[in-house]
Amino acid sequence: REKMRCQLHRESVLGAGPRGPRPVPGQFVPTCDTQGEYDPMQCHASIGQCWCVDRDGLEISGTRTGPGRFPECPGHDVPGPIRPTPDPNISPLPPGSHILFAQSGKIEYIPLEGHNLKKNKAKTALHLPACFSLSYIYWADWNRDAPKIEMAYMDGTNRRVLAKDDLGLPNGLTYDPQTSLLCWADAGTHKVECMNPQQGSRRQLMEGIQYPFGLTTDGKNLYYTDWTRGAVVVVDRYARREVDEFQPQKRTRLYGITTAHAHCPSGQNYCSSNNGGCTHLCLATAAGRSCRCPDNAVGLGCVEREGWN
Repeated sequence: REKMRCQLHRESVLGAGPRGPRPVPGQFVPTCDTQGEYDPMQCHASIGQCWCVDRDGLEISGTRTGPGRFPECPGHDVPGPIRPTPDPNISPLPPGSHILFAQSGKIEYIPLEGHNLKKNKAKTALHLPACFSLSYIYWADWNRDAPKIEMAYMDGTNRRVLAKDDLGLPNGLTYDPQTSLLCWADAGTHKVECMNPQQGSRRQLMEGIQYPFGLTTDGKNLYYTDWTRGAVVVVDRYARREVDEFQPQKRTRLYGITTAHAHCPSGQNYCSSNNGGCTHLCLATAAGRSCRCPDNAVGLGCVEREGWN
């Protein structure tokens, strides 16, 4: 290919003799990169000095250094040669590659064969329908003067306080449908407690924990994230003691945590079938369901507005 400016400069200095290139003693010989362009830093071995040059090989003022020292020279950002685009079939995807996508209430995946979708093999990886027979909602109130834990129907009715005494900062909150227990980790009292929301019985599982944030359960164990320890801590609910922990390689604050089952526990409520007959949002209650609608919507449960039929 055509020689670059640095290559021509170098050859002109080296010259040519019967035994090959022979530089003149004491003369500066430029150095070139693999593309034939000037190296950003040039040095003169005879005088022991180095300096920076631009892409045309011209010295950049104020960069020359003395013997034993080297300047910090910026690169020239010279684009490399244009090469053909590699054939994707030369480096195929490893077997078992998938495309995953989220849908309402579930995550699905499509296997890849090479770079093609195997559409007939698409499956649901995780399905999260309503898992509780009555779909109650529970929440923790962090009010520093009066912290409490409350519950209500899904539509917000029948709201009541479950716990308000001896609470500090009840961060983590989880419900176990197998045992019907509601458990929480309190960063203020440094305790883990559980209760049956329908019976009101409350008992302490652990004390002396540090700074919990999120909490979840698999039925036997409780798992909570701890800000002080930077770990996921495992508690055996029946033995009432810590049995394991996991510290991620990157030590940062850990937030929410949940358990993802391969199959959701069975359960039915009034919204499970045909959306409860609602045209928009179906919210389960103990006695049935409540249909709700967005603003300016028309349908079952929607408020009629002036000028509408």
